Amino acid sequence: MDTNTMRVQYHINEFCHGNYIIGIYYNNKVIVYVCHGLNLGALATVDRTSKAKGGCAASLKYRQAAARTQVIKEHAVDVFELCSLDTLNRVAHEVSKRPNRGVAFEKLVTEHYGQTWERDHLEWWNGPDIVVNGEPFQIKYDKATLCHEGQAGLEIA
Repeated sequence: MDTNTMRVQYHINEFCHGNYIIGIYYNNKVIVYVCHGLNLGALATVDRTSKAKGGCAASLKYRQAAARTQVIKEHAVDVFELCSLDTLNRVAHEVSKRPNRGVAFEKLVTEHYGQTWERDHLEWWNGPDIVVNGEPFQIKYDKATLCHEGQAGLEIA
């Protein structure tokens, strides 16, 4: 599958329709950007899935970079400091045997909004990571895999 088709299919199939809560690290702090109407698939880099998921399928990954951060800032409707990078790393060690900053970020964001966090495996086309004021959001942190080519409508015959 070509990269552009994967990006378009991701954008069409995403449950939250451009609503993202994205974590950016800056000066040893984790800054949260609450975004509406963001086409994160268009900003994603193309990579391969992890070895745990076969390691051969093309995937879209969000990776922090200055140009991407600028686009995220342009779509932000709220911005706030969540925690220090040290706190994120500590929580990453608490939530998983293999430290995972993305899972830690999701936990901290969920608790920031006064909700109870439970680790789930709900796919991006089936539902949100969190609902805030009635709006669904996906929560993403640096190096997050958005999708791989075999998921939800991405596989093209």
